[in-house]
Amino acid sequence: MVHGVPSSHHQGEPLLMAGVITEITSYSTARGHVLVTQGYTRLVTYGSLVEIEDSEDPSKRYLAVVSDVREKGILPSIDQKALEEIIRTMQVKGVDPQRVSDVLRELAFPGVQRQYGLREVDLQILGEVERSPKGEVALRFHKRPPRPYSRIKEAAFDLLNGLTARDCSYLVLGSHYVVDGALVTLNPQRLTMHLAIVGQTGSGKTETVKRIALEYYVRGSGRQNPRTLVIFDVAGEYLGYPYRGPAHSRAVPLLEALLEPTKYICEPRSHCGSVSPPTLERLTILVPYDPSKTGLDEAHEKAYMQRYKQLLDYVNGKLATLGRAAGSVLFGRHHIYTLTSKGLQVIGTFDAWNSILNSEYLVIALPLPDALTIDEIVEISGTRSEYVPVLLRSAANALGLLEGNTIAGITFLFELFELFTHKRFSGRFKDLAEKIVNAIKDLTNKALSKGASSLDSKDIRILLDDAVCNSLYLQTCRSVQGGSRPTGKSLKRSTHYYNIDAWLYYLTLPLWKGWANIGKPPFDPASPQTVLAALKAIDPIKEAEWEKAMIDRFADFEHIVGEWEKATQAATLNVLRKASILVAPTLNHYLYREVVKRFLEKGVTFTLLAPPSTGATEFSVARMLDEIFAEAVEEYDPQAPRMTLLILEEAHNLAPAKKEPPTKSGVLRIAREGRKWGIGLVLVTQRPGFVDPDVLSQAATLIALRTTNPEDIASLRRSVESVTSELAERLPDLEPGQAIVSGLAVPERRVPLLARIAMLGSHQEICGSGPQQGPP
Repeated sequence: MVHGVPSSHHQGEPLLMAGVITEITSYSTARGHVLVTQGYTRLVTYGSLVEIEDSEDPSKRYLAVVSDVREKGILPSIDQKALEEIIRTMQVKGVDPQRVSDVLRELAFPGVQRQYGLREVDLQILGEVERSPKGEVALRFHKRPPRPYSRIKEAAFDLLNGLTARDCSYLVLGSHYVVDGALVTLNPQRLTMHLAIVGQTGSGKTETVKRIALEYYVRGSGRQNPRTLVIFDVAGEYLGYPYRGPAHSRAVPLLEALLEPTKYICEPRSHCGSVSPPTLERLTILVPYDPSKTGLDEAHEKAYMQRYKQLLDYVNGKLATLGRAAGSVLFGRHHIYTLTSKGLQVIGTFDAWNSILNSEYLVIALPLPDALTIDEIVEISGTRSEYVPVLLRSAANALGLLEGNTIAGITFLFELFELFTHKRFSGRFKDLAEKIVNAIKDLTNKALSKGASSLDSKDIRILLDDAVCNSLYLQTCRSVQGGSRPTGKSLKRSTHYYNIDAWLYYLTLPLWKGWANIGKPPFDPASPQTVLAALKAIDPIKEAEWEKAMIDRFADFEHIVGEWEKATQAATLNVLRKASILVAPTLNHYLYREVVKRFLEKGVTFTLLAPPSTGATEFSVARMLDEIFAEAVEEYDPQAPRMTLLILEEAHNLAPAKKEPPTKSGVLRIAREGRKWGIGLVLVTQRPGFVDPDVLSQAATLIALRTTNPEDIASLRRSVESVTSELAERLPDLEPGQAIVSGLAVPERRVPLLARIAMLGSHQEICGSGPQQGPP
């Protein structure tokens, strides 16, 4: 039907369209003439689907798409036999003789007010329609094209819906622009082959993404292998914060739709049962930020963390509909914080880990962890030295900090390099290691004699101060947290500052590794009780091995670094200094992986790149993409594959064609290899011409909204397989909210679909009226 007008025609009812094939131009193309009622011209426009009834065998039906349309003038322009066939079609349809006479008069005399128009059409034959005895519809390759003078008629609703909406698990994108009520759907399993959504500003890209995200998550919930969703939200349009949209806009934030999906999900197909959409079982809001831009001292850090209160208040306002509230874990350089009714509070590592593991709804401030790959360190610093990466690898390996290509303890390595270059510390690394080992022994003995409950963090600080500072033989030595060091006039040359968090992490690194292997909760390096409990669990043999390894590693480090020229030593120290101000010593490699595991296991994650996110976050996003891929590979289960959909807004900035930002390699790797591990990409951009063609070419499905830039259109034709020349030519003519959908995720991939997107704020106008039912 079209706007409520039935497709079938009865005696005396107006004819909507009737046509005939006049020429077979190739195996898969044809030309014909069509009469169409004024007011229903969209039945015969670019992208319209029509059915062809073969002139020799009426039982043989074909489906074709209109690839070009030309308005025709007076009667002599039409073939005599074709005209007779059109009139015969009208008579078969039940059009009375007077109406046939009116049509002929209108065609012959263009001066009169017309009710019918004549159009010449070019058709792309998609295949032969096959119907099973049960009424199921399929499209197969045709062995021969239809014969000349075959009839052209409107594609029936049941034909199109049978091809595009036959599976209840498919995502409802909207309705067909021509065949009203026929749904346009996507196969979610094929989204792992990646999807590109392109269109200029105002075309409806964001609303299209919201519809796909809602359908993907809700229709996947309750299944054996739940789907997870990760959205890189550049302006906060999906979260609804800080971007709110124009006051007159009907746009609905995706978060709101996910919390109340019954209001926004499209009505299910008639043959599909309905169930109530699930409650959002896990929500994670990640805020990457650059700690060097928040102020390196503790006071500035606390002031920055207070900014998360507005975000948390907004999220809890939305969660109030469920009677729930979100928590927060805010990783800083000095401390880990949380926001409570009492304000900003400092918490320990164990509390942070517990929240990451168990909280249903959580806001996380996420800087770079205190663990970077050597490539990341080089890229952050901008060094061009070929020797610095070699020295970094050798030094980290000597200390036991190297895990693959990752240095687990950037701050600690920086501090040791700084000590090495100190003139008064030459040759004292073995002495330092021995004093640290003795300090740990003293602390353990004190715990055994007095009980761990009698200790506090000062005990650890005092013993480490003694160990480090006595080794330095300096007048003044002080431990600090977060790497906050005095600068300028306040920095005394006789005073050494070291980061206690970084040293504690290194001293207990074997225990962290052991916890990661057995999956037990981590101890808290800031808590003497948990540190001592872990240390006391080491048997005497392992304790002796640990003591010897500690002393040997410090000695090896000093020997290896000492073999290099002072210029390379200084360059490496400078590289580490630049990297160390971008990481948080409170966030080690193991905790960071727990964050990634959290949002890949289940639920929806918004990665907010708008305020309170601040500074250059491209390194944080790049690291997140790398960890997502690594975790997906590590946790892949072929018996129960997990599906994760990554939505990348502004893909032209993350993977540009002519630049090499840190994010590009991660996007390209997921685009090339993510499908094998259950990761699908949704590339969203208004400038496809600026997206790296290697990335864009991996998108097996395209949703193209209005695009007018010739370079962007040409880029789509070069990079995306499903973009034909006819499709590309029509992109500038689309209205806001209209899209051409093509590719492997379309249920019948040979049928490109002209869709009206069911936007969240106006979906009832497109995919049903009245209260919306739940998905299958």
